[in-house]
Order: sequence, then structure tokens, then C-alpha cells
Amino acid sequence: MNHILEDIYKRLAFEHETYIPEYLFSKDYLGRNRSYFSYLKSSGKSVSASSLIFLWTKLNTQKNVFQDAYNRAVKNGEKSSWRTLAMQERYELYQDLSDRAYQAITTYHQ
Repeated sequence: MNHILEDIYKRLAFEHETYIPEYLFSKDYLGRNRSYFSYLKSSGKSVSASSLIFLWTKLNTQKNVFQDAYNRAVKNGEKSSWRTLAMQERYELYQDLSDRAYQAITTYHQ
């Protein structure tokens, strides 16, 4: 299960506009204290169900933000601008990541 979490973190950390340190991923994406993600990696313990749900909610919210921004830009005739294309890329990233988090939730075993 933690391999999915690590994959999501790596894609966020390195495909995001700015680098996201592990401690911010723990707080902002897992809803835990700053050392939670490091603890999971070093201990081999499984991520909690509540953290997976928090992660999915955060990723899904981000996906919706970029989808709405993209739709507004297209509606305003900006379909081929670099900004609109960047929003579409972000939407696709968060769509993929939220799908992976949802899959992790549906296959969760404690």
C-alpha cells in the first residue's frame, strides 16, 4: 500500500510547479504531523485509512479546481494558450493521482 503513497508523493513532488517536501506532504496531503510520511517509510507500517481518505479528498479537490479553471479559460476562448494547456496538464495529473488514491482506499486492508 505504501508504494502507492510513495508513487503519488514522487509525482506530486517532481511534477508540481514547486517541490513539495515530505513534511508538507504529511501535513497537507495526509492530514497528519510533519513526520508521518517519513515514519511510514522507515517503519514499513501501512498508511491509515483516514489518511488515504484525506489524500483522496485533497487530490480530488485540486483536480476540480484545475478542471473548473480550464473550462472557464476554454469558454473565454483561450483554448490554445500556454496557461490553459498548463491547467489541462495539472487537471490530468490530479485526475490520475486521485484515481490512484481512490483505488488504494477501495483495496485497503488493515
